[in-house]
Amino acid sequence: MQPASPRFGILDFDNDQLSSLAGYWNEGFSRTMIDDRFKELTAKRNDCTVSKGYQVYYPNNDGVGALRHENDWTAEQNLAADLAEAQCSDDIGYTQSVIDMVATYQQATIAAHQAELVAIKMALDRRVASAAELLTGLGLL
Repeated sequence: MQPASPRFGILDFDNDQLSSLAGYWNEGFSRTMIDDRFKELTAKRNDCTVSKGYQVYYPNNDGVGALRHENDWTAEQNLAADLAEAQCSDDIGYTQSVIDMVATYQQATIAAHQAELVAIKMALDRRVASAAELLTGLGLL
C-alpha cells in the first residue's frame, strides 16, 4: 500500500491522477519568485538585513538572496541574525505581501484548472473515505 498525499506524501507522478496537483500548488510560488515586485521587496528586506550588519548570499543567482549564517556562529548569534532579518521583514510587511502575491497567482491557476481540481478533490475525498473505512474496520477510528 503506497501512501499518497496531495502535498507532503509520496505520489507516483507517472501514474497518479493527482500528480498535477503538486505542479498547481507550486505554480503560485514559482510565478511569485520571478515577479519584479517580489524581487524588489526581497531586495529591500536584504538591504535592511545588511544595514544591521549581516550578510546576504545569493544561492540561486536569481537576485533573491538569503541571510548568510556563518559556520562558527553560536546559537545566540544565529538567533540574533534571524531576529534582525525577521524585524526587517516585519517592518515592510514582507510575509503578507509575498503571500498575497502567491494567492493571486494561485487563484489564477485555480480558475484556469477548476474542472480538473474539482475532479482531484473528488478523488481525494474517495481516498479519505476509503482510509476511514479501513481504519474503522481495524478498530482504529
